[in-house]
Amino acid sequence: MPEGVNLSLCSQKDLDEIARLLNTRPRKRFDFKIPEDMMRRVLTENSNSVALGF
Repeated sequence: MPEGVNLSLCSQKDLDEIARLLNTRPRKRFDFKIPEDMMRRVLTENSNSVALGF
């Protein structure tokens, strides 16, 4: 973390907004998709291979 950044001065609401902005930013490594889209894709693709124990 850069020097001079004091997150204790931020409210939880501020931190939640920062997290939302970062998590909805398209990523080059994900072919400019957002992390939520990639997680949904992984979970959907793997949902058929999960053993449910039935």
